[in-house]
Amino acid sequence: ERTGVPRSWYVGVYDEEGRRFPLGKVGAFVEKVDPRQVKRGTVVEVRFQEVTEDMKLRGSFILRVRHDKLPSECLVSQIR
Repeated sequence: ERTGVPRSWYVGVYDEEGRRFPLGKVGAFVEKVDPRQVKRGTVVEVRFQEVTEDMKLRGSFILRVRHDKLPSECLVSQIR
């Protein structure tokens, strides 16, 4: 059913120089996440199966919105 509310977003983190580093598209088909809460600049916690060689997330989805974190705290070095 189309509601006009997005169900997936492009996400990214910051590199060591403070530049945005894209990680690809992430879905949010989890009941805990209200899609209307996720806007540009929102910090989200993401679960994923793996990271591809070109640093894109595979099998990813949003777990929750993080109101306790700033976007500048989300770094590429945190991706394992």
